[in-house]
Amino acid sequence: MLDTAETGSASKDLAFIDSLEPLRIKSDIVKDLEKLLVDELFESRARKPQGAPLNELDVSELAVHILSVAPPDDVSVENIHDFILYKNDQSQVFDTMNLDGLREALFGFPGKFGVSSLTDIKVQARDTNGQAVSMAKPLKHWLIFEAGDADKRYLLTLGKWYALAEKYAEKLDQDLAQIEDVTSILKLRTWDDWGYRKNWEKHYNVKATEGRSDLICLDRHPIFAEEGDQVEACDLLHSDGYLIHVKQYTGSQTLSHLFSQGFVSAQTIISDAAYRNDFIEAVRSINSGFVDAAALTPPRFVTYAIAFDGKQQLPKDLPTFSKVNLRSFSKRVKLLGSVATLARIQMTFKPKAKEKED
Repeated sequence: MLDTAETGSASKDLAFIDSLEPLRIKSDIVKDLEKLLVDELFESRARKPQGAPLNELDVSELAVHILSVAPPDDVSVENIHDFILYKNDQSQVFDTMNLDGLREALFGFPGKFGVSSLTDIKVQARDTNGQAVSMAKPLKHWLIFEAGDADKRYLLTLGKWYALAEKYAEKLDQDLAQIEDVTSILKLRTWDDWGYRKNWEKHYNVKATEGRSDLICLDRHPIFAEEGDQVEACDLLHSDGYLIHVKQYTGSQTLSHLFSQGFVSAQTIISDAAYRNDFIEAVRSINSGFVDAAALTPPRFVTYAIAFDGKQQLPKDLPTFSKVNLRSFSKRVKLLGSVATLARIQMTFKPKAKEKED
């Protein structure tokens, strides 16, 4: 932390905190923003708001940037099998953690939906045994929403509203545009639907290497740091020195883990000689032709490969909080002497919550 402070590398992150304004839940702007959110989320099933019509409110002029479903940070996506919605004494179940799946379940309830629905409707995650793996939290705690104009961007995350100067958001996008997109270089295969219980990340990583002489899979190869912690070096290694870390986009939680994973891996390879040797030997046991790529110290490239099931652009369509996290970790990777890069993976289906593993 002292090194970070002394080098000044935290200054941009602190600028984000300074630019972020928490909004009071009972303020007029929050009330109007929630009317806009209701209109976007419930579409034709949205109830007309009390007071002035939405089209007479200033928020109706805002451009909607993001509306997506993401679990709260205290819910591990690894344990989720499906979700249950509660509305009064009724319930609906859905197993696809995206906007389409959520809407389908919501529209199983009769009637219209208003602002009160954002808190009155509760969402709970369950495991394969039907046991709760999260508290039943208000619907808006499971949503990420961003809308703004030329002056401000308004953010909903974890059920709380914030305002951010749009100039900061623009500068953030400019900074992230400097991170090289290596999608066309790596040409990672699409993430297709391979059937029941065969669409997890581990299956994709194996499939990604099929027919490729320039990729090997290191996912699930146990390599331990000096302190005894297991550290995943990468999911895929490219012969040109790209340490590729793969994650399906399911919200800010999975991205935070991904960005941290790439940095910790590179840092451990550099600082822990025993770990570095074990990593090289693991690579040698798979394909000795990749040893030179594995032996690069520091690693040449740390690649964050993010899979989307829609048309989202990378990094443009990431939530603002994830963008800040990405910029921070890409800077840390650069300080190690490596280069952070991005790659996009296209999913050809809407993934459902996980089935129980045999």
